[in-house]
Amino acid sequence: MRQVWRCWRGTRGKKSLGNAFLKVKRNNKARLAALARRELGVVIDPASLFDVQIKRIHEYKRQLLNLLHVVSRHQAIVADPNADWCRAAWSLPARRPPRTTPPRPS
Repeated sequence: MRQVWRCWRGTRGKKSLGNAFLKVKRNNKARLAALARRELGVVIDPASLFDVQIKRIHEYKRQLLNLLHVVSRHQAIVADPNADWCRAAWSLPARRPPRTTPPRPS
């Protein structure tokens, strides 16, 4: 971690680094939006806010709160569609946790 901070130490106030970072971020968001369109048929604006949480399915409070936030945001947009909403895209892919016990023989 110290090596990372050493690399960043001399970059304070340099606009070129910030611009390069934003360019990489925009390109990655465009690639993710293209993948979602190609694989899922979902159109996502690359300029929107991306909120991606990739975890295993567990009963974690963080996962439940994130899902409740998405639902409450949807309800608020439906209730007032003409408000000045920030575009956002949520992705909550998950996989099941590994088995802790071997499967029973059939």
